[in-house]
Amino acid sequence: MFIQAKLPMPLVKISTSLISLSGTVDQKTNNLATTIRKGLLGFSYYIQKGRVMLKFIPVIPLLFLLFTMLNGCNSSEPDVAANTKEQTPSPSVVTTANGTAVQTPTAAPTPAEIAVGCSQPVASEQTKNLFRFRQDGKWGYFQADGTTVIPPKYDYATDFSDELATVYINNKLQLINVRGDIVVERDGNKENVGPFHNGMAILSTGIWMTYMNTKGEQVLNQVTKEAALLQDFYEGMALVELFSGKSGYINVNGEWIVPPVYEKGTYFSLGMAAVKKEGKWGFIAKDGSMKIPFQYEDAASFQECLASVKDTGGFGFIDLEGRVVIPTQFEFAESFSNGLALVRQDGKYGFILPNGEIKLPITMAFATSFKEGLSFAEQNGRYGFINQDGNWVIEPQYDYSTLSEFRGGLAIVQKNGVWTYIDRSGKIVRETEALDSI
Repeated sequence: MFIQAKLPMPLVKISTSLISLSGTVDQKTNNLATTIRKGLLGFSYYIQKGRVMLKFIPVIPLLFLLFTMLNGCNSSEPDVAANTKEQTPSPSVVTTANGTAVQTPTAAPTPAEIAVGCSQPVASEQTKNLFRFRQDGKWGYFQADGTTVIPPKYDYATDFSDELATVYINNKLQLINVRGDIVVERDGNKENVGPFHNGMAILSTGIWMTYMNTKGEQVLNQVTKEAALLQDFYEGMALVELFSGKSGYINVNGEWIVPPVYEKGTYFSLGMAAVKKEGKWGFIAKDGSMKIPFQYEDAASFQECLASVKDTGGFGFIDLEGRVVIPTQFEFAESFSNGLALVRQDGKYGFILPNGEIKLPITMAFATSFKEGLSFAEQNGRYGFINQDGNWVIEPQYDYSTLSEFRGGLAIVQKNGVWTYIDRSGKIVRETEALDSI
């Protein structure tokens, strides 16, 4: 998937043996990530197999395995601090009988409308069946009570997605099920496989990319042979970026549903995707028709019926009709998760409700979006977990880690160099060697 408005990147060192490129990705400013995204270093990137992959723009992609991470970063950062400003309603787009697109003003939603919310279903978080761990340098899996299910024998292992995980052993790449049975085996020296979405995963050889189904079959080669970058399938659609730099969307049959005419794009969610054209972002439907005009400096996919967008005033939120629900005013705003959105103002973090009201004051040194009702937050240089009332459920005592969020009832934390899985009470379920090292 492309890097989206989610959790900040970890602090890492980037270097390769084939190119002169090094630096750090600061987890609060994302400086290098932003530089790479803008192409100032001649690279663009995407996430595959839980890691960031680079593409050298002028020639055939050279994909470099850099660092393990479970989340992406924000698609862009503001250049200056945002100032609150009065908003005018965003126009909607109506197509007339002769095919002409006409913009018509729409009224901003009333507080009552916001309180009701939209009728679109909210995507639930995927529950982890098994959890990765490392022992003596080998990877295995355990279940939520700490019991080992698949012994540590792999050279590397990914999280499960669609009940499949990618593991590497004896120079072989294998797809295994939750019982540890081998479903597919391929050449592990040359290939990487990303997580499965809609029954498809991105397969990379380091020279080119294509899609693979759950049977291990390469599919859609007629489209992907011209692709520089691929995106995972969501809602039956995937973004494909050609070597020309233009992007469009294909369906699971490899048919172009939205022609490659855009500069960038996000995944489809709630029937819409954000796309960039002539330097501005807007939203399209699955048939390619324009839903929200190109007017934003940045935009993320819809989550919980609202989308984070950025204009000259900063970040705010719009609804599915393109109406401004929360005025653009923040330095940064992540997508809604668990009914709250993480925002940043003057370098401090807090949380807002879908109606724009502040739920938790924007005074925290650092916090992440809520997952399973808890947020990884900082106090005096240490990290713990708060609930949606802002109370410490697990006291701040841990080091920073991009992996620290609750999934399937457990979270990975690091304390004085020791990595452990903890439950919601803070009880240690299992120790593990570091999971973010390669």
